[in-house]
Amino acid sequence: MYRLGLRISSSISKRNNVFTFLSMNCFSNSSSNSNSSNIHYDCVVVGGGMVGACTAGLLAQRLAPLGATIGLIESSSQLLLQTTNHVPSNRVCALSPSTQRILNSLGAWDVICDKYRHGTISYMRIADALCCSSNISFTADNKNSCLAYTVENDVTLSALNTILNQLSHQGLLSLHYGTKISNIEISKMDENSYLTPPVNITLDNGVSIDTNLIIGADGFNSIVRKSADIQPTVYNYSQTAVVATLRLSTDCYTVAWQRFLSSGDIVALLPLDDEWCSLVWSLESSRAQRVVGMSNEEFMQELNFVLREEKYENNLINMANNLLTSLLSFQKEQQLHHAVPFINSVADNTRASFPLAISHSNQYVKHRVVLVGDAAHRIHPMAGQGANLGFGDSECLTNLLVESHSRGVELGDIGTLLNYETERQRHNLPIQTVCHGLHLLYSMDIAPVVLIRSLGLNLTDSADFLKRFIIRSASL
Repeated sequence: MYRLGLRISSSISKRNNVFTFLSMNCFSNSSSNSNSSNIHYDCVVVGGGMVGACTAGLLAQRLAPLGATIGLIESSSQLLLQTTNHVPSNRVCALSPSTQRILNSLGAWDVICDKYRHGTISYMRIADALCCSSNISFTADNKNSCLAYTVENDVTLSALNTILNQLSHQGLLSLHYGTKISNIEISKMDENSYLTPPVNITLDNGVSIDTNLIIGADGFNSIVRKSADIQPTVYNYSQTAVVATLRLSTDCYTVAWQRFLSSGDIVALLPLDDEWCSLVWSLESSRAQRVVGMSNEEFMQELNFVLREEKYENNLINMANNLLTSLLSFQKEQQLHHAVPFINSVADNTRASFPLAISHSNQYVKHRVVLVGDAAHRIHPMAGQGANLGFGDSECLTNLLVESHSRGVELGDIGTLLNYETERQRHNLPIQTVCHGLHLLYSMDIAPVVLIRSLGLNLTDSADFLKRFIIRSASL
C-alpha cells in the first residue's frame, strides 16, 4: 500500500546555490570536467533512458530558467538516430495520449513526426481463447483520434536526446554520457537541523558531484535505489516476453489485437505502419527459449496457430455466453470487420526475450532522493502501461518541484517529495493491481472461473460508458 507521508513544509526558504557550477555538455570522456574535483548541481538525474531523458528535459525546460542547475548522468553513449531503418526495432511502446502530450510539450513529438515514424491504434480487440464468443473491443472516439501511439523505444529516446542536446547548448542542462557511477553517498536526515549535507556522487573518472536532489531513473536494478536502501517488493511471473517484428497479410495498420491463450500465454500485436507490426508474446520461461530458437518459418506457423487455436474451447461456456449475448442484444458487427490477420513473415534478427516480473517500492522517496519509472515500479506488459507510468512520474515530479522551487523551497525538500510519492502511488498502484489480477485470472482454466470472466468481459463490452471510462483511465 502506498505510504501517506506527513506533509513537511519548510518554514525556512533557502537556495543552496553557493557552490553552483554550471557546466556545458559533458559527453563520453567528460573532458570538460577532468580538472574539476567537485561540481555542484541543484538536481541530478541518474539514468538516460526514455524516462530519465524526459525527466531531465522537463526539469531543464522549467526549472533551469528559474536558476536551478540540472545534470544528467548516463553510463552508455548517447543514442542519436540519423534515420529509422526499413525494418522497425523489436522494442516498441504503446504511448498513451497523455504521454504524447508530455513529449509534445518538450518538443520531442515534433522530432518523431518530422524525422522518424510512429503508428497509431484506433481500434483494439481482446479475446479469450477458451471462449470464442468472449471478447471486448475498444474504438477511439471523436475526442481522441487514437487509443495510443506505437513508437519504437530507440525512436522515442533519440527524439528526447535531440531535445536534451538543444537544452545543453543553451546552457540549461549538463550531460555526462559514457560515465559510470562508482559510489553514491546519501547522508541521513538530521532531525535537529534543517541543513542536511547534499548527496555526493563519485564518477569512475574521478569527478565528484554534489547535489541537493538525486533522481533515480536508472531502471529496475537502480543503483540510486540501492544506495538509498529502498527495498522493492518483487513477484516473478515465471514468464518470458518474446518480442519480434512481423509483416501481416492484410491492411490493418491501426488495429491492435490481444489474445489470452489456454496455456496462460498472452499474445499481443501492435501496428507500426502499413507494413509492419510488433509482437509481444508472454509465455512460460521454459518454452520461451524453444520459441526463440525456432526458424522463422516454424515461428510464423506456431504464432498463426496460437492466434486461432480453438481446441480448448468449452462448449458449455460458449453456449452461456451466446445466450447472454442474445438476451442483451449485443451488437458486435464491428468486430467482424477486424478478423485476426495472418502472419506473412518474421523480420530477421528481430526476435528477442526478457523475463517478466512485477515490482513496487513501498517508498519512492527519501531525503534528497526520489525514484521514477522502473526504479520505482514495474508492471506486466499486457496493458502497455509501463512506460506511460514512468512518463507520468516525470511530469508529476517536475510540476511539484517547479511549484515548490518558485516558493523558495530547496530542491530535495522531503515535504515536496512526499507529495510526489503519495500522488504517484495513488495512481500507479491501482493500475499495477488490476494488471496483476487480470494476469492471475487469465492464467486459470477452471470452468467456473472461465465462465465468470467470459460473462464479465461480454458485459463490459456491452457497456459503452464503462469502456469509455477504461479508455480515459488508460490515457491519463
